[in-house]
Amino acid sequence: LIGSTGNGKSTLGNFLLDPSEEHILDNPTFPTARSNLPDTKEVVIESKGGLTVIDTPGLNEGEHEDLEHTLDILKKLKSQQSITAAILCVNFENKIDEQYRHTINYYKCHFPKLFEKNVLIVITNYCTDASNPEVKQRTRQGVDVNEIVGNVRETIKKYLTCDP
Repeated sequence: LIGSTGNGKSTLGNFLLDPSEEHILDNPTFPTARSNLPDTKEVVIESKGGLTVIDTPGLNEGEHEDLEHTLDILKKLKSQQSITAAILCVNFENKIDEQYRHTINYYKCHFPKLFEKNVLIVITNYCTDASNPEVKQRTRQGVDVNEIVGNVRETIKKYLTCDP
């Protein structure tokens, strides 16, 4: 699981391992942040039912922190026998910036076969409840969600090139 701090990587990891409400809310495998501060400080690897999920610290915490986290992530990933897919968690409300692009390129350069065909993009923090004020505002403003999702997909595709 790769993404910026607060994009829902730990929550998604918990759901993948056990989607029950009790697991996610009361007894999560991966702790989830209860504030704006990051909760995942190091790479955590957990398995259940034949599925292994690797939860990683968030990106965009600062240049020094990102480098430290990335090196730790690469070390742990290299210790795995195989990696089937990379899941990029992208918050619907956030923009994908240069730092995100550089980090994705870094992973792609170290795991080129994985990033050629096995990248999933999960857009988090997207509400569909028509009574929610955010949904009402998007509707009033004529926001085309399909266009936004397409733009995210195209932006990440562009970023999945290995720059020297």
